[in-house]
Amino acid sequence: MQRVLNSANIVRTRDESDFQMINSIDIKNFRCFKEQKITGLKRFNFIVGESGSGKTALLESIFLAGGANPEIYFRVRRWRGFSEALQMEGTKYAYESVFRDLFYNFRQETGAYIRLQDSERGYRSLQIGYESNEALDLPLKASSSASEDVFTVPPIVFKWENPKQISRSEVEVREDGRLKMTGKRDVYPVTFVNPQTINAAQNALRYSELSKRNKESLFFEALHHVFPEVHGVSLEAIAGEFMIHVSLDGLSEKLPIVDLSGGMNKYISIVLSVISMANGAVIVDEMENGFYYRSLPMMLRNMMELCEENKTQLFATTHSYEFLQSVAEVIRKDDKLKKHTTLVRLERDHAEQPSIKVIDGHGYEAAISSNFEVR
Repeated sequence: MQRVLNSANIVRTRDESDFQMINSIDIKNFRCFKEQKITGLKRFNFIVGESGSGKTALLESIFLAGGANPEIYFRVRRWRGFSEALQMEGTKYAYESVFRDLFYNFRQETGAYIRLQDSERGYRSLQIGYESNEALDLPLKASSSASEDVFTVPPIVFKWENPKQISRSEVEVREDGRLKMTGKRDVYPVTFVNPQTINAAQNALRYSELSKRNKESLFFEALHHVFPEVHGVSLEAIAGEFMIHVSLDGLSEKLPIVDLSGGMNKYISIVLSVISMANGAVIVDEMENGFYYRSLPMMLRNMMELCEENKTQLFATTHSYEFLQSVAEVIRKDDKLKKHTTLVRLERDHAEQPSIKVIDGHGYEAAISSNFEVR
């Protein structure tokens, strides 16, 4: 009998309304972007560019705008390698330094702005800035004296807006020096897959949710098609922790999927995310890592078809030409997938901020077929 996870600690963080497909993004004063507008986005958006060109910052802008509480910023911060523990020295500069790199060239006084325009002409925007007297500004200087009291700093405000509502959350310093977040709400169906977020516990939770809704067959089919040696999937406990196990030809016992293959573990993380984020978006950083190049076309076809079935939008970065060739191989054989694919290329101009080119699926496939360098 298949074991089912105790769902007492599972929190559904999905908004009940559908998340329409993003077709354009406006970014102002965020990370390395002074001001950018990206249009022509489709179901599948593969993002390329040299290191430091802003690929990860672009993914973060989508993830933050799709959220609804400042906690997701601290997740992003940890993924970039910052410590989970914040050392607050009791100065204005110490407080500001937690958020300074959110803003282009550290220009905190103007605030950051991200706007996602969806396929139904709706929108979702995020404004980030320090608020004083109901105005988003920062009347503070980074050169403030270390003796100045941190508690005079106005809170940083995250304000989300869509056609139906406006919600806001504040981050301020408590008297014990810890940060306090107010006004938290459920996040929209957007998830970020990277090496720091791929873990057995999260995969088990998502599989359990699918199983409770009798949708686990979608996951098994996607797994079995790429890994035919797998003929069964279940949740089993190891030392009190539930993990996804697979039944394999030739093995007398089920095997934790994490012991089988790092690439398989990443693949199931993406597949589970795609199924769980129906009508939403899945963001994957360095998507090619961990996948054997000969398996890429089959994996990509399965993931892209699954996105189509679930109405899930995909944003993925890559440095790999083999990965881009595999995408081209898939869309060359499927006009619908080709129509729904874009290549987003980031380049740095002379002003040292990214310029962005969006190439449709036909242009992308033709460029790869002609052996043009598109990374």
